[in-house]
This record gives sequence, C-alpha cells and structure tokens, in this order.
Amino acid sequence: MRAYIEMEAGSRVKHVFDEKEGVLKIHRLLNDQLIEPFYYGFIKGTISGDSDALDVFVMSSRHISSGDEVDIEPIGIIFCEDEMGADDKIIAIAKYDKEYGGILDMGQVDKRLIYALAYQVEHNKDGMKGKFTKIKGFGGAEEAKRAIAKAMKD
Repeated sequence: MRAYIEMEAGSRVKHVFDEKEGVLKIHRLLNDQLIEPFYYGFIKGTISGDSDALDVFVMSSRHISSGDEVDIEPIGIIFCEDEMGADDKIIAIAKYDKEYGGILDMGQVDKRLIYALAYQVEHNKDGMKGKFTKIKGFGGAEEAKRAIAKAMKD
C-alpha cells in the first residue's frame, strides 16, 4: 500500500491535498511548540470515518518530500476522535527502510517517539476555535491492518 505525504517530518507547515484541483496546498501553520515528528499524509484508496482518506504517520530514516508517494508497512494505530467524530491515524514505516525496516509493531518503537507523536496529535489544533483531537487509545499492527482493510474503497 502507498501513502501520499502531505507534511514532512520536522515541519510546522500543514499541507493538504486538494483532490478537486489535484494539488498540495498550505492549510495552516502549526503553533511554535509543535514540530511534526514523522512524515504525515494519507493512505491512497481509503475512506475513513470522517469521509477523508485514512491519515498516516510514516517513519523513515530517508528524506521524503511533500507530494511524494511511499510504500508503507503499518505497525500501529492511534484511535482518535475530533470535532467531526472518529479520526483514527495509522502509524507505519517506509517499506524497505534500512533503519526502521525491522519494526513489525509499534510496541518496538522508542516510547519517547510515541509520546512526541501523541502530544502532536492532541495539540495540533490548539488555538483553533471549536476544534480538538482526543486520543482514545493505541493498537498494534494487526489492528492497523484491519482498520485499513475496512477503509479500502471498492
């Protein structure tokens, strides 16, 4: 499966892919305390509970640019809810990545990285009136794969 990368790791610029125009657009700037810890985008060919493609955070030791597509292997899921309802997020590794390639489940990821990601997820909408994201829990690779299978478009 493939992820389309909207936001680069280390960035404070939130991009979104505009399907109608077929371009990547700047959506907003994250507050100064937040830096995206992983690459962020969506899994192509999916529709999630919020009627958008399923969100994905991608771990990679190599640089991936916004607008790139990358083969991924899911290793976990963050069960989230926002102002629109369920908005779960997949955690994946870039397939064939030499540094992260041995990770099969998010339980193998350094807890500090997961904490940084959880903090970013819960606080990325701070200051936006009426918007929020709450983490309801975490799941491993098998739960992530089930969520992706459920979200796959026919």
